[in-house]
Amino acid sequence: MKSKLLTFRKLMPLLALTCALAPGMETNLAAGYTAKLNETRGSFQEWVRIQVLISEESEKWKQEKSALEDMIVVAQAEKKSLDERIEELRDTIASGDQRRNELNDQIEVARERAALFRVKLAEQEKTLTYKVQFLPPPLKRDLRQLTRRLPEDPENTQMALSQRMQTVVGIITQLERFQDTLNLESEIREIDSGETVEVKTLYLGLAQAIFADASGRHAGIGVPAQGEWQWQVITDSSAVSNIRNAIAMHENEMEPAFVSLPFELKSLF
Repeated sequence: MKSKLLTFRKLMPLLALTCALAPGMETNLAAGYTAKLNETRGSFQEWVRIQVLISEESEKWKQEKSALEDMIVVAQAEKKSLDERIEELRDTIASGDQRRNELNDQIEVARERAALFRVKLAEQEKTLTYKVQFLPPPLKRDLRQLTRRLPEDPENTQMALSQRMQTVVGIITQLERFQDTLNLESEIREIDSGETVEVKTLYLGLAQAIFADASGRHAGIGVPAQGEWQWQVITDSSAVSNIRNAIAMHENEMEPAFVSLPFELKSLF
């Protein structure tokens, strides 16, 4: 018993010290827990904030990913369309090159034909220029405006091909019309005696003509000659009568009938 009291007495100072220190320790421990709690709370709040940011960014990324996927689909469709268009353009270019080559070939053929046409046209113009000298006077008069357009040197002229062709066609058309019809003209003609009389001349195409005056005393025939026609008076009464009758038939003053005319057929050129 004495021993226990002794032990208790020895512990009294320690207990007293412990009791003296207890309130301070409790305060320090509380402060430590509070700081730890605050730190934990802050960490948790930061973690929550980060999780919220991660969630927001994840949702935003999902939306952006969906938009990007749509854009990729559109871009792929546009790329396909562009590829098809490029292929079409390549085909068009190839077709254009082929067409251009065909056109170049056609142009070359046209140039060759134009060169040949110029040669033929020049030959025709020379021929017409020469033949105009032998035409019947009334036809030569009617063609005066056209024949003036014939170039003096067909192989070296600046006149347009179209204008030259129109001139040639115009002359030939009137030549054919005159050749295929009977043309009656009133003219003044000098007779062999030197007498000048008014006659009616019936041109039978381009190479023959007959004439007679109103009195019936003078009649004859005409044939082409270079520069001017040659007129020959007929003295045979039967031939004169036939000439007068032929002219009268043309003017519907007589019934049609066969008549013999003093013609000698020969080549004009």
